Amino acid sequence: MRDRTVKGRRAGTATLALLCVLQARCGGGNGTSAPQTPAGTLHVAGTYTISRSYVSNTCDPEIPGATATVTGTVTHAPGGSQFTLANSDGGNFNARIEADGTFTSGVQSRIGVNGESYDLLFEGRFAVQGFRATVAVDLFRAGGACRSVLDWEATKQGAPNVIP
Repeated sequence: MRDRTVKGRRAGTATLALLCVLQARCGGGNGTSAPQTPAGTLHVAGTYTISRSYVSNTCDPEIPGATATVTGTVTHAPGGSQFTLANSDGGNFNARIEADGTFTSGVQSRIGVNGESYDLLFEGRFAVQGFRATVAVDLFRAGGACRSVLDWEATKQGAPNVIP
C-alpha cells in the first residue's frame, strides 16, 4: 500500500509540474506576458508622419528631399534617456531625451551619400500627439559652406505618447 501512495504522489507531482510549465508558456494565466510600464513613465516609441519645411536656407541647390513628408519610426525604451528615429528616406537620428519630452542630438558631424560632409543638430520636444523639431544642417560643399534650417512637425500614429 505504501508503494502505491508514493507512486500516486509522484504522478500528482509530475502532473502539477506539467501544468505549471504549460501555464508559464501561456503568459502565466493572467493575460500579460511582459512587465507593465508604471503609469506616467516617459514613452515616445512608435510611428510618426513627419512634415518638413524650410525655416531658412542658403544652400543652392537646396538639399534634395529635405521638405518631403516622411514616415519616421522612433525606438525608445519606457523611461529611457535615449531614442533613435529612423525616417523612410534613410535619415537616422540618435538623441537624448529629458523627462519633459525635450530632446537634442547635439552637433553631429556626418558624411552624406554624395560624399559631402555636414554638421547636423536635431532638437525639439515630444508632446502627447507627436513632436516638433528644428533640424539645422551646416553643409560643407566644394563651392563653399551653406546652412539649412528646417521645421519638422510630426504626428503620432496609434497610441499617444506618455509625457510625465
